[in-house]
Amino acid sequence: MPDLPAIPPEDPQAPAQHDYFGQAKPVRYMFPDGISWVDFKVMKDGDRQALISGDDREVTIKKRSGDMTTKLGLTADRSKLFAIAFVGWNIIRGNEGVLPFNDKNVSLFAASMDVEINDAIEEAIQRANPWLKPEMSIEDIDLEIKSLQEQREEVLKTEAGKASS
Repeated sequence: MPDLPAIPPEDPQAPAQHDYFGQAKPVRYMFPDGISWVDFKVMKDGDRQALISGDDREVTIKKRSGDMTTKLGLTADRSKLFAIAFVGWNIIRGNEGVLPFNDKNVSLFAASMDVEINDAIEEAIQRANPWLKPEMSIEDIDLEIKSLQEQREEVLKTEAGKASS
């Protein structure tokens, strides 16, 4: 495909091209004290891949009946979610002052924070990243099933081709 010429920027009728590599502005979760906060990002596809890698997304197809069962939810633990989503914070621990933002402290934070606060932060991250929500609409489930059925057909064709060679 040949390179297309760029639209001159001085053309007021030219549509503005969007930077799909751009970074979204971080989302801030404020703690109840109104001073402490955590910034997290709207995750990109690479973040999603990092988060779900190693997750069990089980698919079972019963040969006799053709029935299919799936597990569609993400099961990533909070420390992994926070490590990927967090981009900064203003948090203190005891008399140590502001805790440096790094992977070790994010893991410590996830393991030692109040469950209600962690739940609230996780919910805020899910609101900014709807694909994290384990619940799916009937339409979404139907689309996922259709996609899996198409995948199944492709695998069957591939296996049939290997068997005949």
